[in-house]
Amino acid sequence: MNTPMGTNSVHTLYPFLEGGGEMGALMRAFPWSDTSVGPPSAWPQPLRTMLGTLFSCKLPMLLWWGDDLVQFYNDAFRQVLADSGLHPGVLGQQAMHCWSDKWPTIKPLIDQVRNTGEGTCSENETIPVTRNGQPQNMYWAFNYCAVPDETGRVAGVLAVGHEATRSVPTGRVLEARSRQFEELISQAPVAMALLHRSQVGRARVERALRRQKDRTRIAVEAANMGTWEWNLLTDEVYWNEQHFVLFGLTPHSQPILPKVFFGHIHPHDTDLIRNQLEVAIREKSVYDAEFRALRTDDGAVRWMSGYGRVTAEENGQATRMSGVMFDITDRKHAQEALRAGEERLRIVLESIADHAIITTDTHNLITGWNLGAWHMFQYTAEEALGQSGAITFTPEDRADGVPEAEMTTARQQGRAADERYHIRRDGSRLYVSGVLSPLFDADGQLVGYVKIARDLTDRQRMEQTLRENDERKDEFLAMLAHELRNPLAPIRNMLLVLSMTEGDHETLRSGIAMMSRQVSHLTRLIDDLLDLSRISQGKIELRHQLVDLTTLVGQAVDATRPLYDSGRRLLRATLPPSSLYVNGDATRLTQIVVNLLTNGARYTPEGGQVWLTLTQNGHEAQLRVADNGIGLAPEHLTAIFDLFVQVDTSLARSQGGLGLGLTLVKKLVELHGGRVEAHSQGLGQGSEFIISLPLHHASLKNMNPFHELSLPEGAGRQILVVDDNRDAADTLSMLLKILKNEVYTRYSGIEAVEALQTLRPQLVLLDIGMPDLDGYETCRLIRQLPIGPELTLVALTGYGQAEDRQRSREAGFDDHLVKPVDMAQLGQLLASLSASRDTQ
Repeated sequence: MNTPMGTNSVHTLYPFLEGGGEMGALMRAFPWSDTSVGPPSAWPQPLRTMLGTLFSCKLPMLLWWGDDLVQFYNDAFRQVLADSGLHPGVLGQQAMHCWSDKWPTIKPLIDQVRNTGEGTCSENETIPVTRNGQPQNMYWAFNYCAVPDETGRVAGVLAVGHEATRSVPTGRVLEARSRQFEELISQAPVAMALLHRSQVGRARVERALRRQKDRTRIAVEAANMGTWEWNLLTDEVYWNEQHFVLFGLTPHSQPILPKVFFGHIHPHDTDLIRNQLEVAIREKSVYDAEFRALRTDDGAVRWMSGYGRVTAEENGQATRMSGVMFDITDRKHAQEALRAGEERLRIVLESIADHAIITTDTHNLITGWNLGAWHMFQYTAEEALGQSGAITFTPEDRADGVPEAEMTTARQQGRAADERYHIRRDGSRLYVSGVLSPLFDADGQLVGYVKIARDLTDRQRMEQTLRENDERKDEFLAMLAHELRNPLAPIRNMLLVLSMTEGDHETLRSGIAMMSRQVSHLTRLIDDLLDLSRISQGKIELRHQLVDLTTLVGQAVDATRPLYDSGRRLLRATLPPSSLYVNGDATRLTQIVVNLLTNGARYTPEGGQVWLTLTQNGHEAQLRVADNGIGLAPEHLTAIFDLFVQVDTSLARSQGGLGLGLTLVKKLVELHGGRVEAHSQGLGQGSEFIISLPLHHASLKNMNPFHELSLPEGAGRQILVVDDNRDAADTLSMLLKILKNEVYTRYSGIEAVEALQTLRPQLVLLDIGMPDLDGYETCRLIRQLPIGPELTLVALTGYGQAEDRQRSREAGFDDHLVKPVDMAQLGQLLASLSASRDTQ
């Protein structure tokens, strides 16, 4: 196959090959002598004329010439062939080779035109192309017309194309088709003049021309186009019937004067059209204009499109001009509506102040900058337009190529969303959430990007403040728990001492048991204080064991009865004669019962009554707490279990509270596999809460937490207790001595280090929060002593969170006990020391 830049390229410049853009240059350089059309010097006049038409026409056109149907095409069709991968290789090639895959469809149409001399058309012809790296099909409509030579024989076929991939307004289709006919009309008089000078086959040529004119007339009438021919020598103009109709005139066949035409042009457009026609005649160029016309019949103003060119000349002087005119009012209105819509959209986008809307071209240069962008980044539109879209990115993001990466993601995935810090004109930073999207034109070509962003700086600051407050809350709660645990430690230690030395004094034994239960309950409440965030997320850890619910409820009633007595309310409890067992956390179950009884006392006025009943209902234990208090409205029966919800009455508010009690009840009951219900006949009718828990049938276990402990005795361990809180140190030492241990007590870290110069204990219980030398530093110093590596060092502290335990391990502690000391854990620790000594 020959190439446009072959070695036998023709460099002679022929006048009929002048112009034509890129295709004109390729045709002038093409080795035509290697094809069946031969060198340009031998080309017939009709071919030369048609090439001039191809060069000047704005519509995509193909010309096949000769028996081999050698292919020519213009600039308007070049891009289509380039997208199809065919350009420039198909220039000068035979049609059957250029369109091999379409040849079964195209060949019958070409043959019809060549055999009959009559035009034809095809719709929805597909041409596969590649755009934006993606293969797709373009749909085309083609009009095929015969091109005769000097003898009247059809020597070539002209194909005028129109893309129909997307639906377009009817006015635009009409215009496209009209343009096709304009070219045909413009070439006919030239062909006539050329053929008139030929003395060979005059009659045959005239018949061919008449057929061509008839076909053109039919096509023109079908397209509602007005045609005109202007004799420049006599200054007479001939219109077809449609031309009169377009101006609202009665058609006739007589010539008219140009002033009739100018008399129907809007006064504001008259000078423009007159000047354009004069230039086209003087320079023999194309006349192509849009103007407003005044109709005679109804006075309406219509938009027209006029097109024409010089079609005859003598001695270099133009003698005839021909052209067409058609109504484009619908198209103009559609364009105006589109412009108005775009203007409204522009105004809306520019007026949006809380969102930045920024458009850029394919090189990331800013082309659009709305009011929101000005407010957000502090650049005016005049300052921003033309600058790089990266001006709003931080220096570090620009260095890392973030703007380019966003454009790549948007191209590949259709959008790129992110949240990051950006920078204002004054250098200050703001936190922005944005989405970058690609912009494509009607042909699917990438033309730029649009970014819509909003300022989240205030939200980011608020979230940061909340995080900081949350951290401070955790620090405060940890400190609060530590300070609360410190005084609890000696109290619990002393209760343990009393419980081990109480003898048979029944009153003392009962009081110690009650006080011990309350200390345990208070300890667990401190744990809840540390776990507030976990509670709100439903992450409450249960310590399951077999629980005698009958005994537990009775103890809860005893614990809350003073609250009722002080408020002159009556609490009646009915418990089953035998024990009901459940598998649960005794402290949490107590919390459930106490919360319900406290809630009953709070919402029952003085002199009122509360009834507690525990029964077995099938495989469930059912606890009912009813009162004759203020009652609940229907809408509160469910909401009452929500966080911070309280019945808004003067009585309720006078009793205080945060509205957490029933929320915790519901969560704790559900964690135990049970359910809770609220019932009330309405305000003033009292209320009832029903708890249902699955029963567990098992043997009775002693519920006394102290008597359950089995602490090793008589082991003779040597233990050093170190705590700056003398009460805590002394009571813990007293407890350990009762358990037959040899105990030493020191009240500071410095005293502990000095004592270990002579003492040889197995275990050191070391408080963390001591002044001067804290427990962590004391532990490090002890480990450096000769005896240090052999000692078991246990941290004793009110801090019990995970990070506190980790810090203890890093300081060198072997274990970590939280105040007040859990005696079960202490017992295990002492037992492990005994086992370790026995194996040595």
